Amino acid sequence: DMAISRILCDELRVRLDTSSILAYPWPTVFKPAQTLTIRVSHFNGLPGKDVKLAGVWLLSQNDGSSPVQIERFNIVTKVDGHDYSALVRAHSTAVGKLAEQLIRVLVAK
Repeated sequence: DMAISRILCDELRVRLDTSSILAYPWPTVFKPAQTLTIRVSHFNGLPGKDVKLAGVWLLSQNDGSSPVQIERFNIVTKVDGHDYSALVRAHSTAVGKLAEQLIRVLVAK
């Protein structure tokens, strides 16, 4: 989903303090060193219950120097309340947790 991609890119840019992270499609003059592809299979929840964000991400070096790294993610976040705003906060927290996981991988590269 494009909305998740843009929100996740914003999270990564802020947390890594960089402007060199762009969501696809990027300008033709931009040549990324790495490409991170995220496939979300579940991103749902209910007020008063949990939010589940699950899927897989693939990290590839665009110079072909190393193999593609593939990892599954399954994030469950408690919805702390029974209203819509609590559900939105839990969705945001789940995306933040995914950003944290990705940062650990990106910084290690």
